[in-house]
Amino acid sequence: TWGSRGDQSGQFKNPSGIAVDEQGNVYVSDGGNGRIQVFDGSGAFLRGFGAKGSGPKQFSNPGGISVAQGLLYVADAGNSRVQVLTTQGIFLGQITVTTKKDEMKTPVDVAVDAQGRIHVLDSVMNKVRVFNDDGVQILSFGASGKGTEGFDEPLGLAVDGAGNIYIADSGNAKIKKFDPQGKLLGSIGSEGLGPGQFRKPSGIKVDREGNIHLLDLGKHTLQIFTSECGDGALIV
Repeated sequence: TWGSRGDQSGQFKNPSGIAVDEQGNVYVSDGGNGRIQVFDGSGAFLRGFGAKGSGPKQFSNPGGISVAQGLLYVADAGNSRVQVLTTQGIFLGQITVTTKKDEMKTPVDVAVDAQGRIHVLDSVMNKVRVFNDDGVQILSFGASGKGTEGFDEPLGLAVDGAGNIYIADSGNAKIKKFDPQGKLLGSIGSEGLGPGQFRKPSGIKVDREGNIHLLDLGKHTLQIFTSECGDGALIV
């Protein structure tokens, strides 16, 4: 472990997103300080970039973060966009949706699949948005709803090696799994304190073996699940 409260290098205020690159470097969204900090695998500070604001390489409540093929994607929730930067912190562009019929409100998490598609979880709109590598939205799915039929303040998103999409649906106390086209494959979870039960599922990651790691903000726990091959069932 490393870090302490503050605004100096290696200190944090509300760190809310984390990603690791192929070299083992660790990228952290330092939400309260409006910046990204980068460390080596042992926790030594390497660099930091960003500031509070709405311009390029400025952030408002940055959350989920993903690194893929030398690029860094940051869910800049307060600015209703995903920023794209190099791993050295050079601003390259932003991804957003601002049409009259559709608008990205609060992107809280982001993940990139093996094909380079960028998946964004828009929590307020209860939607998953998928973009190509040019930043064009090619798919969106989801709506407000209870149980398995919709989302209620989803907070975490992950993508596995086959392109399946996993959502930590906080308000419904469930993990939900979708195929790459947004079809629901399975779900698990209920409100409670026992194994496989949740209070406020938030962060979610899928490792190379397909194991699902779920951080529960309400229970202060980390639970690990396996995803059964073939039918999409989630098994404790």
